[in-house]
Amino acid sequence: MNLVVLLLIVNARLLLRRGARLPADDRQQLSHVLNLVETLWRRDRPARHRARHFDGGEVAVARLEVHGQVEPALLHRALKAVVNDTFNAITVDGECSTNDCVFVLANGASGVKLGDDDYSVLVDALRQVCEPLAIGIVRGGEGATKLVTVRVTGAASDAEARQAARAIANSPLVKTAIHGGDPNWGRLVAVAGRSGSVFMLDSAAVRIGPIELFSDGTPHDERASEAAEYLKGKDLVVTVDMGTGGSGASQMWTCDLSAEYVRINAEYRT
Repeated sequence: MNLVVLLLIVNARLLLRRGARLPADDRQQLSHVLNLVETLWRRDRPARHRARHFDGGEVAVARLEVHGQVEPALLHRALKAVVNDTFNAITVDGECSTNDCVFVLANGASGVKLGDDDYSVLVDALRQVCEPLAIGIVRGGEGATKLVTVRVTGAASDAEARQAARAIANSPLVKTAIHGGDPNWGRLVAVAGRSGSVFMLDSAAVRIGPIELFSDGTPHDERASEAAEYLKGKDLVVTVDMGTGGSGASQMWTCDLSAEYVRINAEYRT
């Protein structure tokens, strides 16, 4: 399965959601087929979605196609909204190639016209494509052995939550602790506190997976062994509540930082 197959799925989903004129039996059969294909795609998709190598370096390039007719302004607005929470919500090491890019084309081949009333459908369809591709870049990061979802809640605003999430996701000390299986809540608190976002220690909380290790100024070190066991997994979640009582929230995807990352980046010249 590849991006082309997924794009076909998205276009078919658009037709179904917009009530394409198909007999009920055909619509039901198409829906069943799409569910099967999507399941196979999720199971068989490669772990690495960026594979453009130039002189020893890597460039993440995402090219998306929509087979409907969409006005450029609407398409741009939808892509910008989706990219903010997908491709712009990932980090391997905080670095970015000058050529990393994502672009979308609408060729109108299906004859389906999408307007402002279809904005939410278009955003949802683009998100179905962009999110797994973005996460795939993190999974394929140099030397990565774990995918980490960083969630920040209780921030003064969504922007402050994103700022804190990015700081945590890029922290070498956080990433090495995760690689080593160390449930070091102190490193998460330290990064959240220096992130530039409002952070209230006395009402903040830190969870590794479902295990709360710090809350309201009190550590729960008796739960460290349980958290260390959780960190043996490959798909992890760390959550920091900034303690402001606000509704700001954000999430980013990152990976651990291993000795293999250092070896890879130390041994080649660009």
